Amino acid sequence: MPTDAYYRALAATKKLHAGEKMFSGRFLVRYLDDIRAIIAQYRVKTMLDYGCGRAVKWEDGTLAKELGVEVTLYDPGVPRFETEPVGSFDMVICTQALGSIPVSDIEWAIDRLDGYARSAVYIGERLGPVRKKLHKDMAAEGAMPHEWTHDQWVGAVATRARGCSFYVRTTDKRAGVSRMEEVE
Repeated sequence: MPTDAYYRALAATKKLHAGEKMFSGRFLVRYLDDIRAIIAQYRVKTMLDYGCGRAVKWEDGTLAKELGVEVTLYDPGVPRFETEPVGSFDMVICTQALGSIPVSDIEWAIDRLDGYARSAVYIGERLGPVRKKLHKDMAAEGAMPHEWTHDQWVGAVATRARGCSFYVRTTDKRAGVSRMEEVE
């Protein structure tokens, strides 16, 4: 179950979405090579984009057609995508979204990703300081995973992954390092 910290972070995200144009979902393109490979490996036909933001890359349907998938979009911070997904999906992707969830809720969120996926879950996270100051108060309290390392993300997934294969891609632009690991 989500903690009060989760609801605090979600309220801040909803407020931001109501007034500004952030969390567009445009950074999905950074992860498409990995996602394409996993789609091919598992013959994915259905996909859930968990934490899709405003989903600008999915809007016209071109990307879904190119990938050969039927995509469901979910983001509790965006009114038009806040309806809880129903059922399960061949693959769940979550790109640059878990970093906006308090540390106390990461395990719960990973369990949700696992629960929606039949074959694979792909997580992509940016490492290092966050430019958006949305959760700066919570980050200052140590409640957010903004300074987590690749190994911390993989460790969090490893303790929760049960039903399918997880793939974790982290990118640290400061160090010029991008790593992907499969966690089973």
